[in-house]
Amino acid sequence: MQPTDVSTASLVAVGVVALFCLLGAVTVQIVWARRRRWLWISFGLGVFTFTVTQLLTRIPLVTAVLPALPEWRALLSNAWVAAIVLSFSAALFEETGRLIVMSTLLRRNRRTHADGVAFGLGHGGWEAFVLIGLSMVSVLVLGVMAKTGQWETLTATMPGEAAEALRVQLSELTVPAVVAGGLERVSAIALHIGLSVLVLLGVVRGRPGRAWLVALLVHGVVNLIATVALTIWGWPLFAIEGMLLVVGALSIAWVLRARSAFASAPSDGGHGGAGEGHEIPRAQL
Repeated sequence: MQPTDVSTASLVAVGVVALFCLLGAVTVQIVWARRRRWLWISFGLGVFTFTVTQLLTRIPLVTAVLPALPEWRALLSNAWVAAIVLSFSAALFEETGRLIVMSTLLRRNRRTHADGVAFGLGHGGWEAFVLIGLSMVSVLVLGVMAKTGQWETLTATMPGEAAEALRVQLSELTVPAVVAGGLERVSAIALHIGLSVLVLLGVVRGRPGRAWLVALLVHGVVNLIATVALTIWGWPLFAIEGMLLVVGALSIAWVLRARSAFASAPSDGGHGGAGEGHEIPRAQL
């Protein structure tokens, strides 16, 4: 087995995307919370919410438990049904978790616009770290080993089929595909910030059920369109990412507009209430 020819430019792109996914949200949070350290609590609760709703419950459920059921395998044999179930189950778990945590663990004097932004950064940033960042680091290490003449060492303990699959994966790595993955994470983090602000505003205004339902529908529909566009309609990757960037931009526009809604909501006291002390500077988004 000969060493695979890995593109240097692709590996550089992998490194950049990995760095963004591992450190991007934390870096923004450091700037965002530099004068308001209590926002780290909201950030941490966002991390906690993603961990519980996805890593500890939904992902094991849909990847390990349900596939053992013949009825589940039959259900997902239809591409449309699979797309709908997987898209809306992610939305259901995450938005329900978001609502429960914000209603119970997030203290009343921390239910502000700034806390919603920090919560979304924690949720979306941890998702990027776990699902994309760590895998990008793995790809980077494997690619560097292959490119520096360590292919035989790398594949010595692998079955032949696995080694060949890895060779093909690395040799077909392209800069556009890697960049598209990074853009998708930017859009996802922006969407999580918008949904967090939406659900928290519902909690603050005493309409949590309505906010949860809207967040669930928005989250599920965005997931579904992206999934169907890729797996059924066969859209080009950058067309899908362009659509998601528009969604992310609309989400941030909503976040900026929602500041006034928090400012007019009844204050719970604490760190300046929901008003001016917690407004989100446009330059920091």
